[in-house]
Amino acid sequence: MFAQTNAECERLLNTAQDVYASNPDSSYQLSVEAERIATQINDRNSLALANAYIGRYFLLKSELEEANQKLLRAQSYYREADDKKGLAYVLKLRSILLDRIGNSTESMAMLEEAIVMYRSVNDTAGITASLLNVTLDYIETKEFEKAEAALSEVAQLKPSAINTFYLHQNRGSLLIAQKKYQEAVKELQLAHEIAISNKMIDSEATVLKLTGTAHFLNNDLVSAEKALLASKSISEKNNLDHELVEAYEELIKLYEAQGKYKESFYFLKQQNEIKNKILNIEKINRISFLEKKLAVSEKEKEVQSARSKTQKLIYVVIAIALLLVLSIYMFLKTRSLKNKISLQHNKLEEKNIIIEEKNKDITDSIHYAKRIQEAMMPAQEQIDQVLPNCFVFYKPKDIVSGDFYWIERFGKQTFVAAVDCTGHGVPGAFMSIVGSNLLNQAVNEHGITQPAAILNSIRKNLIKKLRKGNDDSTIKDGMDASLIAINEEEKTIEYAGAYNPLWLIRKGELMEIKADKTPIGINVYDQEKPFTNHKIDLQKGDMIYLFSDGFADQFGGEHGKKYKYKQLQNKLISIHNLSLNGQQSELESEFNAWKGELEQVDDVLIIGIRF
Repeated sequence: MFAQTNAECERLLNTAQDVYASNPDSSYQLSVEAERIATQINDRNSLALANAYIGRYFLLKSELEEANQKLLRAQSYYREADDKKGLAYVLKLRSILLDRIGNSTESMAMLEEAIVMYRSVNDTAGITASLLNVTLDYIETKEFEKAEAALSEVAQLKPSAINTFYLHQNRGSLLIAQKKYQEAVKELQLAHEIAISNKMIDSEATVLKLTGTAHFLNNDLVSAEKALLASKSISEKNNLDHELVEAYEELIKLYEAQGKYKESFYFLKQQNEIKNKILNIEKINRISFLEKKLAVSEKEKEVQSARSKTQKLIYVVIAIALLLVLSIYMFLKTRSLKNKISLQHNKLEEKNIIIEEKNKDITDSIHYAKRIQEAMMPAQEQIDQVLPNCFVFYKPKDIVSGDFYWIERFGKQTFVAAVDCTGHGVPGAFMSIVGSNLLNQAVNEHGITQPAAILNSIRKNLIKKLRKGNDDSTIKDGMDASLIAINEEEKTIEYAGAYNPLWLIRKGELMEIKADKTPIGINVYDQEKPFTNHKIDLQKGDMIYLFSDGFADQFGGEHGKKYKYKQLQNKLISIHNLSLNGQQSELESEFNAWKGELEQVDDVLIIGIRF
């Protein structure tokens, strides 16, 4: 029983770490559950890690006092166990906390101590993360050579994907400090792509803020506003107070530079409210008190007793000074901005009316685009005529979709495709219209009937369209697809796929016909490699499934994890003998139950065909 419970703690904490970047709330809940179980069985190792993860979450949410309590508890467990790797991890987190309450000197010392510990146990990942943190301190103190040396060492350590994000982000910060703004934007764009790919929510907010800063300093005010508002939106949506304060700071500067004093004043007030919440005097006092209490147990009590009152007083004075400076700044800004706001009032009202009208026009246009997209895909009556033994489970993420299905009769063959275009929403919908037109053109105009040849044709024509007026290296649009041609007389199907495989369930066993691992679009590696054509003899009762990745990639369930393909395979095996309507209903119920209250992450498409 003990071993099972101990394993459960380990499983919960591993999952908490896996989902932290994309779903920090789920990570927190898993860590709290692990802490509860570890407390029951007195598992000190799991208690230490659970407290470290909970403290990390509170730090992300700017709950600094709660973060400090959890991190100090984790630190105590790790010191007791003489676990240098765990202790270094906690010290790294606490250095961030101390920096945020204005204690940069002790923060730097703690971070350097963490680096020494990581080096002593040869923990490459820990060394990498700590070097990335210390780089920011070097940038702040304008020690650019030290920052560049630290980043060079990180690059030589071959960092993980997530640490590669921080490598690009910190290089971007360094280039901003060196006034190399265009180079900074390029580095930050690389970091942004990694953040999106790995669903790093708080990191995306930070890198967008830095991108906005670089554009602003380079006098590209339109790009700056776009990036900063995106950072603000992500921070507000995910309750990231620290990142929100930073976004507000840059927006205040941006709007004031443009003479938009109403907007500048609004964000100044918002920033002031959040700063007052984070930099609360009582909280800072309690954090400082715990810092000193911990130090007493680690140093000579006599020396510490003499210093504690003075140091506590210093922290109180620092906190009061911070709030006093903030109040004076707020007063001076308010007095200046109020005089200018009245001049902007009438223009602001007119602009608000225009914005509301444009928002309505945009929403109406998207709904009209939905009708166009629905008209592009076959109606249920057409599907029933061409392919009666078929169901389509189709659930767009937004009003319009990047996934689409295509069913066409040509000669003695019936063609069916499930296509997943780059992105979702409006960009994906535009690409879906292009893809549908290219499929029709290949079959109905050029008479191509072999699936692999069809995919080769639409890839060739799509690349021509995407290259018009663009540099090849910047284009990433394309499609993943699975395409079959059904010959009912011969009782065969032919299949070709771009990333998306074909699943066939026969007598309760699932067989996968693998796709080519190349998209329909520009691919720098296998651009000229033709798609593979597969021919399959059918048997009565066979079930064929074509699909996009939306169902398998959906987060949900008890622990906020991805559904994944293996679970989808098991689900289809369990329902494949049901009627087609029954299968569609079961899939919709399963998807909604798994997703729960979480946001749908992508468009969903599954096509099932019975023979």
